[in-house]
Amino acid sequence: MQNKKRILIFVDWFYPGFRGGGPMVSCLNLIRKLYKEYEIFIFTSANDYTLDTNYDNLLLNEWIDFQEIVKVYYCNSSKLSFSKLNEIINEINPAFIYLNSMFSYYFTILPIIQNHFLSKKRNRKVILVPRGMLMDGKLQFNKTKKFIFLNLFKFIGLQKKLILQVTSLEEKQATINRLNITDNQVYLIPNIPSIHLLSDYQTITKNKNHLKIYFASRIAREKNILFVLRIMKQLNISIEFDIFGAIDHQEYWELCQKEIANLPSNIKVNYKGIYQPMTLKILFKPYHALIFPTFGENYGHVIIEALSLGKPVIITPSTPWTDIEIEKVGWIIDLKDKKKYKEVLKQLFEMSQEEHDNYAIAAHNYAFNYVNKIDYKSLYRKLFD
Repeated sequence: MQNKKRILIFVDWFYPGFRGGGPMVSCLNLIRKLYKEYEIFIFTSANDYTLDTNYDNLLLNEWIDFQEIVKVYYCNSSKLSFSKLNEIINEINPAFIYLNSMFSYYFTILPIIQNHFLSKKRNRKVILVPRGMLMDGKLQFNKTKKFIFLNLFKFIGLQKKLILQVTSLEEKQATINRLNITDNQVYLIPNIPSIHLLSDYQTITKNKNHLKIYFASRIAREKNILFVLRIMKQLNISIEFDIFGAIDHQEYWELCQKEIANLPSNIKVNYKGIYQPMTLKILFKPYHALIFPTFGENYGHVIIEALSLGKPVIITPSTPWTDIEIEKVGWIIDLKDKKKYKEVLKQLFEMSQEEHDNYAIAAHNYAFNYVNKIDYKSLYRKLFD
């Protein structure tokens, strides 16, 4: 039998971690689709996102089996270096290198430099997945540093040997503009959602004049949860609002806590901490909707996950989910339109069981149809051709 082509994936965090968000989910769903056709290796850190301590009960700094489908190398931070990355690339000798960030020093920049200057394998394809980091919504934070880096990146010419994978037309155009690359260097492939969430769906009780909503993502400026808290401060209806996610920026979270402390008694806010992906069905079942006022997403796993669970969503125009209002599964509201946010929250508050069921069933069906209409394997075969 012909040997499988090798893919070496670099990603900052991977399972059993669960704090790293979308890139981790995307990588896991990708390898589950492709492991039968390719030999896949994952190089990642030995600790979870925002933690300094290493994983317990895992062999570090050597290749180990993960779910009997791929091999993973959990590298201790003290071992991370250019020479280690060079050693790993030469050892695996992959046909493809797959990178899951734009600005990660060890897991993107150094592998690109290694391939650009040292690789003897002329036909190796290096695929960079910027995960929306080249879109305006993400670039507005730490803007000066990012633009200096991007200008240096282009000046050296590191973009010339890369293939870019993006998940939406908006991200494709932003990527071409930011890196000055050609259209044929960019592949548009939507992320693979977590299909197990579609297996069943149950309605929940929705009484009029009662609303329980949630936010699930990193607590970071670009996710914009402070905006929601300030909107709620102006409402005279009763809302239970629960927040899930790792605290990315402590100073930003302190601002949020100050807003929470000053909310009127009709608004109940609870921080529920970090959640594990496999608990989504149980964890988010009691809620009537997701609110996600992000400055920008190239995909947004939390959006499709909510829809899969039958939760209508309130999102901004800065995501690829541009048809949810047409499909009656949620609302797309510009961050400048604070009045509309208040109106939609009031609409959800006053919604009857029948009205909510209509949204919930439509949301679940939307997610089901979305997942089943895309031939992911065919798209990735073209990428790894």
